[in-house]
Amino acid sequence: MHTAYEDMTLYPKDKAVLENGLLTRKQIDDMDTYRWRDGLYCFKNLSFDDVLKQFEIYYDIRFVKENPQIANPKLNGKFRLIDGVDYALRVLQREVGFSFRRDDEAKCDLSEIICPTIK
Repeated sequence: MHTAYEDMTLYPKDKAVLENGLLTRKQIDDMDTYRWRDGLYCFKNLSFDDVLKQFEIYYDIRFVKENPQIANPKLNGKFRLIDGVDYALRVLQREVGFSFRRDDEAKCDLSEIICPTIK
């Protein structure tokens, strides 16, 4: 990799980071961020809403929250992308407390609170 002023060599477990207009080499501190290459979606301390946003990208689906009072806790998890969004949502239901239905392949409605406590 070339920076504006010098060459940079990246080694396994390195990443290039742009800081204050300079490209620097840093060690990757969490390899889970790059597990999508292995077909895994991994997340740590991510809000339920942010997980859904990522699912929208990975699965090409749109979520509609019919009940704005659905909890939005921070979550940790790993899903195999090949298992599909329905499987991932069934797992998340146990933690967040919601129900869902698929109107069609591209839209998923999240509704009613099953367990209103926020962890």
